Amino acid sequence: MGSGNRSALERVEHLRGLLGGARATTRAARTLAGFEHGNVLIGAALHGADRARRGLEPTDLEERLLGVLGTVLTPQEIESWGRVYRESVDKLGDGVAVVPRSVASLAVESGYSAADLVAGFGPVVEEALAKPNVAVVDREVLAAGGPVDSPEFLEGMREFGYGVTAFSGAQDPSPDAGRAAVRQELPPVHARLELESFVVERAVGDQGGGRDEIYWCASSGSNKTSGAAFTSQEFGAATEGTEFTFSTSNRTVFDGSTSSGVALGLYVWEADQSNSEWYDALNKSLNDLCRYIFDTPQWELGTGLMPGSDVVAFMGEAIKLGSWLMEHLRNHDDLSCSRGIVLDQYDLAVIAQRGTTKWAFNGDGYHTLTLRYTGDPVPFPAGTLEYVVRDGTSWGMPVTMPAEFSAATTPALAHYGGTVHAVFVRPSDNALMWTYKFGPLWMTPAPIQSDVSTCAPALASYNGNLVCAHAGSNTGHLYVREFLPDQGWSTVLKEFKGDSTRLSPALTAHGDMLLLTHVGNNGFVYHREHHIGRGWGETYEDDQGWETESPVTTASAGGELWKVVRRRQNNVRTYMMIGDNHGTGIIPGWETENGLAAVGHENRIWLFRRRLDGLLAGAPTGAWTDINPTTSVPILDEPAAVSNGAGRLYVMYRR
Repeated sequence: MGSGNRSALERVEHLRGLLGGARATTRAARTLAGFEHGNVLIGAALHGADRARRGLEPTDLEERLLGVLGTVLTPQEIESWGRVYRESVDKLGDGVAVVPRSVASLAVESGYSAADLVAGFGPVVEEALAKPNVAVVDREVLAAGGPVDSPEFLEGMREFGYGVTAFSGAQDPSPDAGRAAVRQELPPVHARLELESFVVERAVGDQGGGRDEIYWCASSGSNKTSGAAFTSQEFGAATEGTEFTFSTSNRTVFDGSTSSGVALGLYVWEADQSNSEWYDALNKSLNDLCRYIFDTPQWELGTGLMPGSDVVAFMGEAIKLGSWLMEHLRNHDDLSCSRGIVLDQYDLAVIAQRGTTKWAFNGDGYHTLTLRYTGDPVPFPAGTLEYVVRDGTSWGMPVTMPAEFSAATTPALAHYGGTVHAVFVRPSDNALMWTYKFGPLWMTPAPIQSDVSTCAPALASYNGNLVCAHAGSNTGHLYVREFLPDQGWSTVLKEFKGDSTRLSPALTAHGDMLLLTHVGNNGFVYHREHHIGRGWGETYEDDQGWETESPVTTASAGGELWKVVRRRQNNVRTYMMIGDNHGTGIIPGWETENGLAAVGHENRIWLFRRRLDGLLAGAPTGAWTDINPTTSVPILDEPAAVSNGAGRLYVMYRR
């Protein structure tokens, strides 16, 4: 196994000391410390080793974990580990170190199965999420291209020697719903992830007898592919501030098919032990374990906690198992840091468009790794909702919503109750579906009473309530329903029988007025106003005499009321009416075959449209020069936009 590796006897005694709590200063002890419910895969592996030496048939999970042990230990040594484990449990009972009580309390006759893991995984997840080195991060952070990690996460990574990250999904808004909607498998994509370069932010130091080399190892897997073993070349003279580039012939850490995502285990080492045969064998087995994360039911363990938390906790258990075995097989603490990263198909779509992402490894040393996506574009069905965010002066990459957010029409957006809300039409039955952003999560869409519509709805925050307007289902009427803070969506549906339209209405709060705008069947633009204390007035025709075949959009910004329309007389020019002075003007060069989105943001009006080539474009007041939110975003029809009032601008559309 190489000069830096322990003998079989040394490994057994090392395990005995760890289980007895006598090796608190070793890396394994630091990594595994402080867990009451965690380290469950390590415990299950040792329990399985004890059962195997007695000739008992292993469970499905034990068999898989014994396979991991068998890549680096002989059958005789596995039996020795099982015996030492049982001796430690018999001597210490619940006091045995690093093994959770859920496993240590089992009689040898009782196996530990995948079903047992699922049934008892809730406390493991809760405990993992309480650790600073485990994080479920808002996918918008990944899309923005900035740092993924908080300062607390970086410090936690250094304390425990590893970190694990996954990204947010969607959550059911009903407290009694129990869990998020079942994840839908997407069309498979050929994904490829490569290590491009890394920067030494802080050198490891001289730990192994004069060595000053860095190398990287990786395990990976998806629901369809178990990744190949990866070990990089060695990088010498790894001093602070030095940047290294991986060899073009040896940088791929995952190359295969996936329809759920990819799990990565990345390890940065200090010392020249990269040719140890045991590592390649262990790495291949850990790849299979990464793939196991995406198997049913492990991909959605069903704890009912925050989406992404189940899989990030499982990945953490896998990383701890790998780090524990590596530490036991080595004489020196050469493993600087390890990191688990879970990228589902939606995350892959983000980094596929961004190209590269950066990941911190803050262990004995501090290294910043650049990971590049070089696989195929990630496919999503037409009509899938997607959005981009402008934060300050920077646009992020598109963020694709989960499959349950597919829409038959343009969505409607509003900022209400401190967060962004969206309403859209469900394709299967034209039901109006409502969702909102809760921290890093978009809540799983829920129907608004029994409302249906054949065209896009409108949404506005007004007088402390959220108001939704829609055109119903071929009734020729407009309908309005309110969301009340203490009641939810009201049972009262306001109906305006005279306001017939085939197009999406618009809603805008402007001072104490709520303006409801629609395009009549004759193509003319009509308004109806609601004033606090007076209620709804009568419908009146816009005094500009505009005609259009596209939805009108309205917005309030800088104390002015804006109305924007695409004129019927010229299908490729956009006319606008600005403010209370009823002035009109043409936006030169703005060609579109759809309606537009208008939004007040930072005291200016922003307009967004679908260009004639199908790409999203927009601009604020001024020269009206197109600002592409991001490169080459094709959209199906009108976009929607909203400002969160805190410097962030959301633009959502159907891709």
